[in-house]
Amino acid sequence: MDQAYMGMEDVSGSNVKLRRLVETSEDNSIDDEMSQTVQCETTGLGLPGSEFVKKSYCRAAVILLGLLCLFLLIGLIIVFFLFSQGKSPGEMDTVLLHRLYNNVTCERNQLLTSYNNLKTEKDQLLTSYNNLTTEREQLLTSYNNLKTEKDQLLTSYNNLTTEREQLLTSYNNLKTEKDQLLTSYNNLTTEREQLLTSYNNRKTEKDQLLTSYNNLTTEREQLLTSYNNLKTEKDQLLTSYNNLTTEREQLLTSYNNLKTEKDQLLTSYNNLTTEREQLLTSYNNLKTEKDQLLTSYNNLTTEREQLLTSYNNLKTEKDQLLTSYNNLKTEKDQLLTSYNNLTTEREQLLTSYNNLKTEKNQLLTSYNNLTTEREQLLTSYNNLKTEKDQLLTSYNNLTTEREQLLTSYNNLKTEKDQLLTSYNNLTTEREQLLTSYNNLKTEKDQLLTSYNNLTTEREQLLTSYNNLKTEKDQLLTSYNNLTTEREQLLTSYNNLKTEKDQLLTSYNNLTTEREQLLTSYNNLKTEKNQLLTSYNNLTTEREQLLTSYNNLKTEKDQLLTSYNNLTTEREQLLTSYNNMKTEKDQLLTSYNNLKTEREQLLTSYNNLKTEKNQLLTSYNNKVKERDQLQTRFEDMTKNRDNLQRKLQDCRENWVAFSNSLYLVSSVRKSWEESRQDCLQKGADLMIIKSREQQNFANQFKKSLWIGLTDSETDGTWKWVDGTRMTTSYWKSGEPNGGRIENCGEIRFYNSENSWNDAPCSIEKFWICEKRVSP
Repeated sequence: MDQAYMGMEDVSGSNVKLRRLVETSEDNSIDDEMSQTVQCETTGLGLPGSEFVKKSYCRAAVILLGLLCLFLLIGLIIVFFLFSQGKSPGEMDTVLLHRLYNNVTCERNQLLTSYNNLKTEKDQLLTSYNNLTTEREQLLTSYNNLKTEKDQLLTSYNNLTTEREQLLTSYNNLKTEKDQLLTSYNNLTTEREQLLTSYNNRKTEKDQLLTSYNNLTTEREQLLTSYNNLKTEKDQLLTSYNNLTTEREQLLTSYNNLKTEKDQLLTSYNNLTTEREQLLTSYNNLKTEKDQLLTSYNNLTTEREQLLTSYNNLKTEKDQLLTSYNNLKTEKDQLLTSYNNLTTEREQLLTSYNNLKTEKNQLLTSYNNLTTEREQLLTSYNNLKTEKDQLLTSYNNLTTEREQLLTSYNNLKTEKDQLLTSYNNLTTEREQLLTSYNNLKTEKDQLLTSYNNLTTEREQLLTSYNNLKTEKDQLLTSYNNLTTEREQLLTSYNNLKTEKDQLLTSYNNLTTEREQLLTSYNNLKTEKNQLLTSYNNLTTEREQLLTSYNNLKTEKDQLLTSYNNLTTEREQLLTSYNNMKTEKDQLLTSYNNLKTEREQLLTSYNNLKTEKNQLLTSYNNKVKERDQLQTRFEDMTKNRDNLQRKLQDCRENWVAFSNSLYLVSSVRKSWEESRQDCLQKGADLMIIKSREQQNFANQFKKSLWIGLTDSETDGTWKWVDGTRMTTSYWKSGEPNGGRIENCGEIRFYNSENSWNDAPCSIEKFWICEKRVSP
């Protein structure tokens, strides 16, 4: 009695522990629910997923509480039964083992419940995560597609609603008619079975053969149907497989083209970078050379001004010529030294000119290469655009097919889950009853073994529980991140057009529902026709059976022969069916592999396209920078050429006056030869149109050819630039040579009027004039 009382105390203690465990689990579930609610309020979520998570917590807490109360009640009943029976100490050990087993069982069930709750919560979070990912993609797509026509969508919505109601009415009518036909079909089937039973009573052997024959016929028809379905499915899968193979090859080709194009762009980018550095180096060299040339030009200008000053001073300092002679001799030596230096510098400039010419040719070659590469890029761009349209078409087709397959898959999965649930419930209930009935007396050793097993299982469940808890935390983190991103997208999207999204969703739902109703309508219509056909066939068959009732004895041998044939055909069909099933599985595997490979190729394609756009941007920037550098290079080359010309003029003893440079020859030539020499120097014979120019020409104190002639028309004097002479400085009595003397010269330079006409073939000194921009 005391032991029983102690057992009661232990049981009550375990009840207290169980009650505490229930309270703890309730508190934990409440805390989880509160934390989830606070989290939803702080993040500002109004999602169906969050309410679903809260409801799942409440359901889990209620289920846990109910299970604990059930086990507590069972334990109390067992203890009360043992106590009332007045068990011995050995039996009390069994009671204690029962109690210990119940405690461990309770703990195991709690862990299993927690494990299942966490697993369910993980699945819900995964579902929410996938839903949020899908919703994010949809929102991004909807965000890019702005406002369309609201009135058209509303009209389509109303039309689809009306059509949906009509289809529902037709669907219900067909369903009723189908039920009636099924009833008639069943009645006819029953009548047919009765006739067959009567027939079997008279001819047992014939009945067995007929039954076998009918079974084989039915099985043959089913196998033929399955065979045809598998054949059709195989053809569809082969078509999909071929399409995916073709698409994969196109994607691989595009991938390789993009990779090659990327390498070409990288090569062009590196070439442009090198070319830019070379242009920068050339630019800096030209800038340095320009500064040196400017310095030399300024020095020469200063020196020229000093020489002019000295020359003018020499004219007025005739008495000091002997004293200045020595100074001039020294200055002459210095000028000779400067002349030699200028000659060396001229050779260096010629070398730089040749280098610039070579570099110009290289730039022209690079320009042609860039033009060709630009055309190739345009061709590649058009190809990519066409390929993008093809990929979009294929993507839309695959999306539609995927939605249909998902619908069929989800329906089958739901039906399978329901059947499995019912089966598992019945199996569990049966096993529990059998276990409770058979193992009450012999349970001690099994309980010890179960205790050890439960301990091990408890540790495994704890490990699984911790793993699921970690995975739950990771999923919650991902869920929160996606939730934040979804809120931002929802804010942007709602700011644009919320009404458009709702109308589009309703429109799509109604369109889908309309298509489903049309499919159901057509299926019911087909099924109705089939039932009518079956009804007519059964009626005909009934009449034939009644007619054939008296003639069945003679058909036994024929049925046996047909039976054997059908048996052989059935085996062949089974073989074909199994082969087709294996081939279908292989095709499905290949289809899934190709689908995965296609997604990977699409990802690689998008990455390469992004990289290509970045390289094109860098390429265009480099081309612009190169064009700018080339422009600056050309400007520097022009400035250098001008400075070289000026420097060359200074080296050849050109004298500056007004806006022109003048050079007096040191040898004698005819008028035409003199002019050709000036033209070779980029100049022409001097044109005199002002008193200042006339006085400047006279100061050289030489007889000089000038650019004046009347060789075209005698007596009509023109300058070498084609303009007529308007201001003249002829010596008195000149010109007087007629057709013999057709060229003008400065001869009487001691007076202002110093011109004379002379034969053009006479060799004289000459003066060249080169125009310089101010």
